[in-house]
Amino acid sequence: MKRILFIVLLAVCTINLCAKEPQRPTSYNYQRGVEAINNEDDEEGEKYLKQELDDNPKNGYAYAWLAGVELRKKEIGNAILMLNNAIKYIPKSDKYYHAWANSTLSSIYYDLNDTIKTIDYLSRAIKAEPKNYEWWSDRGAIYLAYEQYDLAIADFQQCINHRTFPASGRTGNHSKNSSSIHLRPPQSFLFQRFPAGYPKG
Repeated sequence: MKRILFIVLLAVCTINLCAKEPQRPTSYNYQRGVEAINNEDDEEGEKYLKQELDDNPKNGYAYAWLAGVELRKKEIGNAILMLNNAIKYIPKSDKYYHAWANSTLSSIYYDLNDTIKTIDYLSRAIKAEPKNYEWWSDRGAIYLAYEQYDLAIADFQQCINHRTFPASGRTGNHSKNSSSIHLRPPQSFLFQRFPAGYPKG
């Protein structure tokens, strides 16, 4: 009985570990594509990633990196298509990539003056990565610009709560200096957080 219980617990731990650590692609074309983009060779990276999608059309990560290429070329329509495909195919367990794709879409729609979609995609980014203070700050700034003060204050408070201070590693809840946090003003932030338009990981 103890042996069965041990096996069950081991299986549950393994499942939880897999859920927390999504397996990202290791295929040749994908790896070469990402490597080329990281070396600022978008043309070469695009070639490999498109070949990857020919072989594996449901590789959401390839769509995410291609979205970065399209953003750099200012092909906004193509970037939106790639980001939507990334969200569709990347495993839900990969919170970082889902938050990145949604926040990037929010940046695009902000530049397109579509406030509803901007807030919607920022809200999705927050849902995916609720401890990332930057999403709260961005949405709070938008609420502030439209004089939605109660909503803005609530988001800025969440921003402070989740802000980690480098010197101490503490969050905003425990710092006497939380009021000194710089909250970016509402302005176009496309490429501001991700200068090349690519995910970090």
